[in-house]
Amino acid sequence: MLTARRLLEHRWVDQVGHWEDVKGVAKALTGRPVLMVKSARPDRERVGPDEEWGEVPVLALVYAVGECAMDTGIRGRATSKALRGFRERKDVKAVVLRADSPGGDPLPSDLVANELTQLRKKRKPALVSQGRVAASGGYWISMNADSIATTPFTITGSIGVIGGWIWDDGFGKKLGLASDGVQQGRSADLLLGGLRLPLLGARIPSRNLDEREKAQAKLLIEEMYDDFTAQVAKSRGLEVSRVREVAQGRIWMGRKAAQLRLVDRVATLDETIEQAKRAAGIRPGREVRIVEYPERSLFRIPGTSMELSAALGAAAGGGIPAAAPRTLEAGVVQQILDHPGMPLLLAPSTALPDEPEPVR
Repeated sequence: MLTARRLLEHRWVDQVGHWEDVKGVAKALTGRPVLMVKSARPDRERVGPDEEWGEVPVLALVYAVGECAMDTGIRGRATSKALRGFRERKDVKAVVLRADSPGGDPLPSDLVANELTQLRKKRKPALVSQGRVAASGGYWISMNADSIATTPFTITGSIGVIGGWIWDDGFGKKLGLASDGVQQGRSADLLLGGLRLPLLGARIPSRNLDEREKAQAKLLIEEMYDDFTAQVAKSRGLEVSRVREVAQGRIWMGRKAAQLRLVDRVATLDETIEQAKRAAGIRPGREVRIVEYPERSLFRIPGTSMELSAALGAAAGGGIPAAAPRTLEAGVVQQILDHPGMPLLLAPSTALPDEPEPVR
């Protein structure tokens, strides 16, 4: 397994870059503009005119929640594509990324981080609001933003790289399982060979790393750490030596991270959205439309509905509250109190109709 830098040194690849660099390389090779084929974007909602001229400005709110993985958690593949789409949309004036991740795979982290860099290059404000944890890969996807907001209780930082190796040291024999294979290449069996566990589908390598392979793994981790700290230094305007003082995998709470300049300020998600509006040049009080990614479904039904729960409660003698709650919020709380431990029908508040003023 070789890093991009090593591949370049061995001339196995010609250039290291991201998707955005392909267009320039292709044009240099052909001498002509190159058409980049993109998948079709669903038609956006039609916005009726308001009392001001033009369409209502749009802010994109992108959630990157969970482990840093390509198709689960932050969904690096799909999320980076969505960020690219928001960058190209003229009606989207700014992007807020909600980062809540403990880290994971560097590749999906880098895909998302690169899209924030591209947003900045296009002078479209890109801000990050950190949730409960934005550490390791969670900090990686944050660092390239125009501004990073955190909370006093956010765990952030963890600028480091860790690796390990598990192999079959008699485990397969105890289970009565064995594996065999044919390989070409001294280390070809490390990731492709070994015992595959039934049902789980997980593969356990059949041997430990030899000294040469351990040295290669150490080099891989050190190079990745060098790249991580160098990118943090560049994006945060710090010296690499200073970043290394606060890195080494250590974590920090929000206010301390702000003092160390790993983040910019302590603020809520709503305050970050307001900051994004100002950064986009949207005047105070101007109505905006917020587009969320991933889109929330209208209903989340873990089991029976609220109405069915109430009916079952009445049939069991529990009854239904005589006085209906005066607000939707109070209704939700009352339903939880009336049906403890029972599944309820939930809907996002943005999908509910506006309420009249409560009767006093």
